[in-house]
Order: sequence, then structure tokens, then C-alpha cells
Amino acid sequence: MLETFEEAHSLLRRAQDNEAFRRYLARRSPFLIPVGIAMLVSGIALAAGTVVFLGGTSPLLVLPAILLVPVVLAGSVFIQLYVFGSWLELRALARALGHSAGRPVVPWALVAGLLVVPFAMLAAVSWQTALGVVVLMAAAPLLYAYFENRRDTRRAPVAEGKRDATNPR
Repeated sequence: MLETFEEAHSLLRRAQDNEAFRRYLARRSPFLIPVGIAMLVSGIALAAGTVVFLGGTSPLLVLPAILLVPVVLAGSVFIQLYVFGSWLELRALARALGHSAGRPVVPWALVAGLLVVPFAMLAAVSWQTALGVVVLMAAAPLLYAYFENRRDTRRAPVAEGKRDATNPR
């Protein structure tokens, strides 16, 4: 698990030090902000589901459940950011090098402990909320990719000799 945190730190460093990656992220910030909000909302829902699930089983578990809130919240958001950030880096490299993007390495042990288990607790308490979280977590990267591709398609260079309203030359 420690290597995941080291890799996350390395990813953050690359995002800060690599000019091309930094520009890629800066140009797409209008799409990244809603994804970050979606990750935060899903993390809050998972943390709340953990508290309600554990607190509803025994009064003795209320305090440990409350103490788990920052762990579940920070952990679930961290995992989502890490996987999404790795995916963005692969997309940026693919665009720069002109090939298809691969898949990011997923730290499955952390995903199980910080996403799957809290999600199961949330589903046991409220399947409707859990369904909403699944939709939110799935829709965020899909919508990001859709709007990014749409944005890039509109900004694609116009073929020689053809003109349009966005490119008068």
C-alpha cells in the first residue's frame, strides 16, 4: 500500500513539473472541477453510509463509526483522485504521442477497503443512495471524456482550403 502513496506523490510531482501535462490539465480545468466535486460528494456519501450502518447496529459502535468518517472520506476521495489522475496522465501521453491510452494501475486492496466496503455499508442502509453514488462515480469520468473529446473535435484544425466560423483563416 505504501507504494500507492509513493506513486500518488510521484504523479503529483509529474503534474507539477511536466509542462505538457500541466498545460493539459489547465486547459481542461472546466471539466476537472465537476469531476472533483463528484468525487467529494461520493466520498461524503460513503462516509455517511458507514456511520449510519455501524451506528445503527450498536450504540457502542457510534464512536468508532464517527472516528472512521475522516478515514473513509479522505481515503475514498484519495483513491478516486489517484486512479482518475493516473488515467488523465495516460490520456495526456496518448494525445501527445498520438496513440491510444492504456489503463491505469488500480490499487485493488485500497479500493476494496476504502470504496467497496463503505459502498456495501451504504447499500445496506440505502440502496437508492448507493445507486446514486454508482451513477455519479461512473458518470463523472464518462462525461469528462465525452466533453473533452467534443472540445478537442471542435478545436481540430480545419482541412486545407476549408473555412468555418471558428477558424476564418
